[in-house]
Amino acid sequence: ARIYDTATGDRLQAGDLFTDKAAAASALAPDVFDSIATAKAARSGSPDNRATFRGEAEDALAGTGLFAGEVSLVASTEEGKLGGLVLHYAPYEIGSYAEGAYHITLQQADFHDLLKPEYADLFGGEPADIQRFGD
Repeated sequence: ARIYDTATGDRLQAGDLFTDKAAAASALAPDVFDSIATAKAARSGSPDNRATFRGEAEDALAGTGLFAGEVSLVASTEEGKLGGLVLHYAPYEIGSYAEGAYHITLQQADFHDLLKPEYADLFGGEPADIQRFGD
């Protein structure tokens, strides 16, 4: 999953969409860490270890590493808009290879106010239902 700025041809990471990458990472980190912990608990069958899994996610993605991986844009329930982002974390980024990849969906409403002005109008509505293969 790669996104590009068509005006410049530059490849973008998720953090490049935000006015202040560090502030966006700080604002979105709790939701991302909670989503990873929930997914790890479900995959492991160990819901009692959720706090441990959350701590592991925090350690693995400290600082702006939250946006270091690949990103996908999510279709919206509003025609002509994007409903959010999916952050993709490959095996070994936040867990063992056996755990596989993690895909964390962020709704645009949670980050819309943090977007650079040139990207804000592209987002609206809710993320449309998406299917991912390999989950």
